[in-house]
Amino acid sequence: MQSATRTAEKSSSSGNFEAFEQLLTIPYVYCISHRVGELEQFPFEAYDDVIDETLKAICNGNSVLLVGEPGIGKRSLSLGLARRLASLRKESGNPLYSRTVYTLSLGNYFWSGGGSNNIKEMQQNVRNVFSLVEEAGPEHIVLCIDDIDILGFVDRLVNETGEASQSKQLFSLENTLRFLLFDKKVLCLCTCIRSAYKRLIDSDTYYDEKFTKAFRVIHMKPPNASVSLQILKAHKSRIEVENNASITDEAVVSTVHCADRYLSHRAMPEKAIDVLSAACSLVRTNKCKNTEPDKSSSSTEVVVDRKDVESLIHAWCGVTVQHDAEMP
Repeated sequence: MQSATRTAEKSSSSGNFEAFEQLLTIPYVYCISHRVGELEQFPFEAYDDVIDETLKAICNGNSVLLVGEPGIGKRSLSLGLARRLASLRKESGNPLYSRTVYTLSLGNYFWSGGGSNNIKEMQQNVRNVFSLVEEAGPEHIVLCIDDIDILGFVDRLVNETGEASQSKQLFSLENTLRFLLFDKKVLCLCTCIRSAYKRLIDSDTYYDEKFTKAFRVIHMKPPNASVSLQILKAHKSRIEVENNASITDEAVVSTVHCADRYLSHRAMPEKAIDVLSAACSLVRTNKCKNTEPDKSSSSTEVVVDRKDVESLIHAWCGVTVQHDAEMP
């Protein structure tokens, strides 16, 4: 049955079906569309206005660049887009919504040492990704590139090793993507932080100036406390499963309140998600310390409440949590 389905997809699509499968053999490429139905493991909430703008641009054949500070949820937009496309495709059957969403996530792979050990190989792999996405066609794939400025960083490291020839420098990752975007041979949803975007638009080179013009640029703002609470509630089940914990509703509300007030150097919603995960870990650690060695508590579910969140904030920030008359 699965083989028959694949054959049908292959015959009904003018894109190269093999390109879809070959993309998944590259270690830092993931098919986000495969995660659409996994709501608890990969939750997504809010940002409907950004999804609307992104979808409109993509359906018009334009690539999108999301610009915003770290921690506001730029990377999660690829999942939101994939779910919106799947929902619209189911409702209308319109081929505009039949695109599969892939993500090219170099950051974690690179900084963990996976890419830095052989930077030239990494550059070639990314070039292969671009070739496969072009082969499949922009009507079939949306390629999401997290932290697009890493492409330039990879190019510079290759040049520093002295292994890049002059012809290869001309067709660096950045230049290759530029040409593909200008000719609308690929459709991308890219992200970068504000400082990286400023470097692009302040560049003196002709190509860098044109690079930003190849995108529909959308500036994302951090969600307020109310929206952050909605997002954190969506992540609650995932955090509970990962930490074998039961989190009270009061703990969720307190997490947003504390993160918003006492961690002003970081952005929502990431800081709230990190606080709640850390609170679960702290409760688990404390329980293990207070349990007799022959009575394992690793498999026992722990309960995380408001006081546990406040204890974590006190440990991190050295402050006693103050409560407002109205909590978010």
